[in-house]
Amino acid sequence: MNDAIIDEEKALLAELEAIEAARDQTRDRVVEKTRTLALRERIEKAKRELAEAEKLEELIEEHGPLGKSIRVVTTVEGHMVVVKAPGRQQFRKYQSAGFDKPSAQEDIVRACLVYPSKADFESLANRWPAIVTQAANEIVLLASGKQEEIPGK
Repeated sequence: MNDAIIDEEKALLAELEAIEAARDQTRDRVVEKTRTLALRERIEKAKRELAEAEKLEELIEEHGPLGKSIRVVTTVEGHMVVVKAPGRQQFRKYQSAGFDKPSAQEDIVRACLVYPSKADFESLANRWPAIVTQAANEIVLLASGKQEEIPGK
């Protein structure tokens, strides 16, 4: 073989090894960053869940028993929404507007929202729009006086 060809192959192999090494280092950094971000997210979620559990204790003291006076709805990611029973006039307005109408559901949920703040609830509803319907359904259960066992709460 020609010395020039051998030198070119050696140079190409060296370049390939350098590129593969750089690729592997980058992949390792991505794995480390992903792991770190996942841990941070778990910490933030645990902090939020602790704060929400403490808040739920306060709300039970303030509004009454869970399942009877207030009900909890949670998002897929575990964000807590707490609603209370509506007053008679609020419920009549909701009935008149129509249970299945989104605007009526929004109105009754806003009127009965105990936690989180209305602004925070809007953020949750923008991310998970069905939370409004879920909360409205819980309000209807509270208004009916039906009690269900609250699993895990």
